[in-house]
Amino acid sequence: MSVLVWLLAAAMAISGCGGGVMNGTAGIGSGGDGTAVHNAAPPGIEGYVTAIDGGRMLVVDPVPKDFSSTGGVSEFYEAIWFSGKPDHVEVGQKVQVWFDIVAESYPGQSAALKVRVMTSPKPQNADLSEAEAIREALSGQSFEWPVGIRDVSYDPDRDVWTVQVRHEGETITIEVEDRK
Repeated sequence: MSVLVWLLAAAMAISGCGGGVMNGTAGIGSGGDGTAVHNAAPPGIEGYVTAIDGGRMLVVDPVPKDFSSTGGVSEFYEAIWFSGKPDHVEVGQKVQVWFDIVAESYPGQSAALKVRVMTSPKPQNADLSEAEAIREALSGQSFEWPVGIRDVSYDPDRDVWTVQVRHEGETITIEVEDRK
């Protein structure tokens, strides 16, 4: 009988210590101060913020998935609207987002548990950063969302940023003059 009690207690202790796994958020728990703690769990998505609507942000993965072998599209960009957008996050920034459950729509919908803004590259002699160039390229456009960022490059000879946007199956190239 004592072995059964010991095994039951050990099983309860082990199951009580594990973190849930959902969309790459294993090991997320709550810190003593009420903040989320991430025990080396990878983010659920890394991508560009391509739109902001009030307190939410649209994050689109720049690396497409190929579903053509199963009858789907050959270039699918994962896109998720996240509530809980931090005040400092802006369109054009590359972010990592940790989250739990995603509503199965396109774009998906979820609540951000943690958001990390990635450092935006700024080439030598450029006035704009990559994030600023993307923000400038997307401003004033009348895209139906989501929009995928395929490529961003800076041409120092021409002093121009080129932003390739994937929208409704087409690649659109937008040039942005490198001026602040």
